[in-house]
This record gives sequence, C-alpha cells and structure tokens, in this order.
Amino acid sequence: MSIDLGEKEYKMIKILKQDSRTPITEIAGSLGISRITANRMISALVRRGIIKSFTIETGQENDRLMLVELESIDGIDQDIIIDDFQLLDGSHLITIPFSDSFDLEGIPVKRIQISTGRRRNTGLVNLQGIKCDFCGREITSDPVKMKHGNSLYYVCCTSCEENLEKRIKAMK
Repeated sequence: MSIDLGEKEYKMIKILKQDSRTPITEIAGSLGISRITANRMISALVRRGIIKSFTIETGQENDRLMLVELESIDGIDQDIIIDDFQLLDGSHLITIPFSDSFDLEGIPVKRIQISTGRRRNTGLVNLQGIKCDFCGREITSDPVKMKHGNSLYYVCCTSCEENLEKRIKAMK
C-alpha cells in the first residue's frame, strides 16, 4: 500500500517516530511552518489513518522478550501481547514479555525464541557530513531527497531542489 505524503508530512512523521512527545512548536520550527499548521497536519494525518497511534516507550525496551509462534491466539490474554503478526499460513508470531511466559501454560505453541532486547527503527539515517548536490554546502538538517532514474540526490532546501531539477532536465 502506497501512502501519498507531501515532503513536510513525511518529515513530520519522521520526527514523531523518533519521539512522539516532541512539542508541536518544535515540530513546526523544524518544518518551517506555524504551530497551527503543524497541529492541523497532525490532525489530518490521524484522520486519514496514516498516524494510528502515538507510542510511549517505558524504558523496558531492553527487557527480555519471547517470540512465540502459535496456530491461534485464542485463549491468550491480549494485554500481554506486544506485537502480533499474522503469517501467510494463518498462524501468529507474537512478542510477549519473558516475565509473562507463564501465561502460555496450556496453549499449543509451535516455536519459542527468547530475545535479549529490541530496537525500534525510527527511519532516521545519519547523514552527517552530507553535502547538497546543488550548492555544495553541508546539510545540517533533514535533507530533501530527490530520485531521478537510478540516482538519489540530497539537497539542503526546496530552492536547491528546484534548481537541481532544472539542471537535470537541461542535461537531458
């Protein structure tokens, strides 16, 4: 499923993935928009179903987890399930805290793996030292990405994006 997002919406989602409690004024400042516009954008993303929830991390992310493959999740207390992936064959792969393993007593289990921790991918890439493909200046904030054919370009601002677009078209 492809989601149609504008550049600022995409950047807003990246900021919220990194820290869902980022103040709206900080988000607005990062995007170069007003606080009211940022608030409206978040509301629209929620209304469109693009943002489904705001995650809170508790510091327990490094606790041991169990990855459990089951034919069915019937009979399992839903409150202990952290993630539930329904697989192509109809079975489920769930993650639960290791401390809740006793809640699986009497449940037919296909497979169990024990994890030593978990890391969330925020979608942020370290682009430190990357230079703008148009003006050559070092990009100090989130870069604008442009894809042309098999090439990916990074630019520092929308002005450089427009100028690079013109340069690429002129070279064709």
